[in-house]
Amino acid sequence: MKQWKIVIYLTVFLWWMIPGRTYGAIPEDSLGPLIASMTYQDEYEGLVHLGFLDTQTIETQNIKSAYQKVSPSVVGIYAENFVGSGVIYALEDQRIIVLSCRHLLQYDETPEITFIDGEKVLGKLFYLSEQADLGFVEVDPGLLSIDTIKKIRRIAIDEMAYRQIEEGTELFHVGSVGRIAGNMYEGVILNQWKFFPEFNQFMIHSKCKAVPGMSGGGTFDAKGNYIGMILGGKGTETASLPLETIMEEWNIMIQQEDENKE
Repeated sequence: MKQWKIVIYLTVFLWWMIPGRTYGAIPEDSLGPLIASMTYQDEYEGLVHLGFLDTQTIETQNIKSAYQKVSPSVVGIYAENFVGSGVIYALEDQRIIVLSCRHLLQYDETPEITFIDGEKVLGKLFYLSEQADLGFVEVDPGLLSIDTIKKIRRIAIDEMAYRQIEEGTELFHVGSVGRIAGNMYEGVILNQWKFFPEFNQFMIHSKCKAVPGMSGGGTFDAKGNYIGMILGGKGTETASLPLETIMEEWNIMIQQEDENKE
């Protein structure tokens, strides 16, 4: 990492700790502090690289506490005349990446994304899987207010925690029907790797309620780790795309982007 980037990130850390900090120019006749100016982009990148925008999971299983932690990682999505949910999968220097289901995103290349505090911006669909029911949307962080940036979080991904899920593992679903992250239902896993012909996909089968509009929302374990994406349900049973499959598709997408750069 370049030294100037390290300086900026340290500046962001100190800036983050100052209560009531604001952007603004120092009057020309003022003997102000001798510091370099920091841009909005610098602060965003600093918050990302310092981990301030990561979901902090909890040490002991407590679904209600975990729900409070993961809620800022959940978004609402409006695509044409369809409404669904999604999660913030990754935060990069130049883009916020939202994950949702293909059966929602396929209808709109510029879906409207609503974040935890209600701010809405247009995203850009840049990847639809050919195999799995998922897609990725990118959002320019420069379109969001700094207040919203400070509130959002990317999901917590812990592969070891995911590998430990099994029949009977407690989980909860979060979606954005009517209110962002406003729908939370608790349940347990019935089968962590069940084939669903209607999706032509192995899924996490759970005894847990979900309602229309929660497709694309998050399935989390009782500590707040992301383990899958809600795709479908009926009554008190739901099917979620496993994290394992999502990560495979993420790697395919990264490979395609690298190839396009060459």
